[in-house]
Amino acid sequence: MKIKTGLLWLSLLFICPLTQASTPSEQLYRLMAAMKSYKANFTQLTQDDAGNTLATSEGQFKLLRPNQLIWETIEPAPMQVIIDGQFLWNYDIELEQITQQPLNAALAQSPATLLLGQDKSFLTHYQISMVANTQCSRGVSHCFYLQPKVKDSEFEAMWLGFADDLLIYLKVTDLLGQVNKIYLQQPQLNPELNSAHFEFVPPPGVDVIQAYE
Repeated sequence: MKIKTGLLWLSLLFICPLTQASTPSEQLYRLMAAMKSYKANFTQLTQDDAGNTLATSEGQFKLLRPNQLIWETIEPAPMQVIIDGQFLWNYDIELEQITQQPLNAALAQSPATLLLGQDKSFLTHYQISMVANTQCSRGVSHCFYLQPKVKDSEFEAMWLGFADDLLIYLKVTDLLGQVNKIYLQQPQLNPELNSAHFEFVPPPGVDVIQAYE
């Protein structure tokens, strides 16, 4: 059985120190606003509600805000999720199969919108608080806890961990208690990326399934 990995994961210049921000929401926005682009390697652990590890994957991701992302799993099986600003492409390389979805439908109520967006709209969608750094991961200097305000959200809670202005940890708990922990290594803030990096053309001979509602 395949365990879904990917988009959990995933905006402008660091304006002033966190100590000058009045609320956790404003503090998080200022950190997210530091990311016009981002690049890192990742290790992702998927666990059940008892803490047992169901799957482990490794890969790399690239982000260009707004609405462009590549999430490439290298181990144990090669897969790619590409967001080009208009569509989400889910490419299973071993099965030679691609699913194409309109971006708005694919990301409705998804935690990935926190990474992909460029304005403050997310502030109104979540209850945001700062919690002990130990709730995130080693090396974290700012740990944020987010709960969706809407009832039809795809997840129950999310943690974002920063080392100064670098995002290095994400954790998402889904509605069934399954947990995805994502550790980001060798992060690069605002690397030189442009839209050409996120263009995707399905390879010849690969099946493309259009998942339109």
